Amino acid sequence: MISVTEWFHRWTEYNPAVWPMQIITYVLAICVIALLFVKWKQSSRVIAGVIAFLWLWSGLVAIILFFGTVSSQYYFWGSLWIIQGVVFIYYGVLNPGFQFRFSKDLSAYLGFLLILYALVVYPIIGALSGHAFPGGPIFGVAPCPVCIFTFGVFMMTRRRIPVYIFVFPLIWSILGIYAAVKMNVFADLGMAFAGVMGTAFIVYNNKVLKNREKSG
Repeated sequence: MISVTEWFHRWTEYNPAVWPMQIITYVLAICVIALLFVKWKQSSRVIAGVIAFLWLWSGLVAIILFFGTVSSQYYFWGSLWIIQGVVFIYYGVLNPGFQFRFSKDLSAYLGFLLILYALVVYPIIGALSGHAFPGGPIFGVAPCPVCIFTFGVFMMTRRRIPVYIFVFPLIWSILGIYAAVKMNVFADLGMAFAGVMGTAFIVYNNKVLKNREKSG
C-alpha cells in the first residue's frame, strides 16, 4: 500500500503538472450551479456532461496516470471511474435521462451544501490539516471532492435515477473513511457522509417521483 508521505508527495507533483485544469474545473462547477437555477432545455444534459468529464479525468489522469505508477491497485479503481464516466455520458448526455433543477425542498438545500463543501470547505480542511494546495487533493482534478459534488447535484434530481447509476459513487464515498483515517485526509469524512446521505435522498426522491407518476 502507498504510504502517507508518498501519497501527499504525489499531489505536490500532480497539481502543478495539470495546472490550470483546477481553474477550468471550478469554472465548470460554477456553470453547473448556474444551470441548476436556469430553465433551459439542455441544462441537465450539459450538467451530466460536466460530471462525466470530471469522472473521466479523475479516473484516467489522477488515479491511473499519476497514482498508478505507485501502486497497481489504482489501475483497477481508475478503470471503474472511467466506466462510471462513460455511464454518465450514456445515460445523461446521449440519452436525456437526468433532470436536475434546484427547488425549495430539503433535498435540494442539502445537495447545495454538499456542492459548497466540495468546492470551498474541502480545500480549507486540507489546508488546516497541513496539506494546502498544491500539496493535497482539490476539486475537479481529484476524485473525492468530485464524488461529493456529484452527490450534491444528484440530490436535486427531478427524475428517477436508476440504482446502477449511484452504486459505485456510494462505494467510493464509503472508502473515504479509510482515506480520512489512514491517509489523514480528514475532509473525506465529509465524502462518506455525502455518499450515505445522498443515496438516502436519491432513493427517497425515486420513491416520491414513482408515486407521482402512478397518481398522474
